[in-house]
Amino acid sequence: MSYKKISKYLQKMFLLHKQINYHVGGGNEEDKRAREVLAPKIDEIFNFYSAKLVLTIEERLKKFNKGFNELLDLCKKYCKEDAIIYYSLRNKEEDIFERVQTKVLTKLQDTFSKYSNISIHKTSSFAAGTYVLGESDIDFTICVKSDMKTEELADYYKKIGDEILIPLGYTYSKMYNKTAPREVYQIFTKYVDGIEIEAKIRDYDAFEPILKYHDYMNNECPDEKKIYITYIKYLFSKPTKLPQYSNFKWIMMEFGLYNAGIMKVFGKIGLSD
Repeated sequence: MSYKKISKYLQKMFLLHKQINYHVGGGNEEDKRAREVLAPKIDEIFNFYSAKLVLTIEERLKKFNKGFNELLDLCKKYCKEDAIIYYSLRNKEEDIFERVQTKVLTKLQDTFSKYSNISIHKTSSFAAGTYVLGESDIDFTICVKSDMKTEELADYYKKIGDEILIPLGYTYSKMYNKTAPREVYQIFTKYVDGIEIEAKIRDYDAFEPILKYHDYMNNECPDEKKIYITYIKYLFSKPTKLPQYSNFKWIMMEFGLYNAGIMKVFGKIGLSD
């Protein structure tokens, strides 16, 4: 059975669970009530984090981290059974994803092994265990250490992709962060067994804090937290992505960075230090 068929089957199983438990509306009203409870907390954290408060970076992030954990506790209070069942069903996809991830990672590592300045990292929500059923791709970041001039990096990364990834079946997708040359990256994609693979080529030093975030989320974040992180993502991405979905992903990144020991505010919602 293909990945897409298995994913659709598991989504139907979760809907069946909701229909059995909630009868009228098949759980849609229950999801709506859960969003009504959680959305104000997401907005509160996001608005606090964006506020121009006279706090040190550490003070800001400690308060923010406390609020994020309160959000997860709120989800546990109101959605525990559904969140655990959803996470359990979603994990039945893992064997397929793990097989593809291992296959692609091994090929990338073998291909780039002769380049001492290049390392390959797993940087997807699948690797972190926080992906939404039926929506994940598999991301890898190809980090490059280079003494090249900043303005030359975009072309250099494109050349690496053209010469090494294209022969492996990837196609060029797009460039990101063009206005921040040190943080620029090039994206190449392909499909393996129906799953999208995304390879991002970027500067190691500029990306190192985010690598620490991924290391924390992949290897150290407690499973219980991942259950409720995943379910919140599900609630605000179905049937369509709500504003809180994007905001939650940003504050989740800051939560991971803080717990990885990165005392810095990142992204559109923060203040640079």
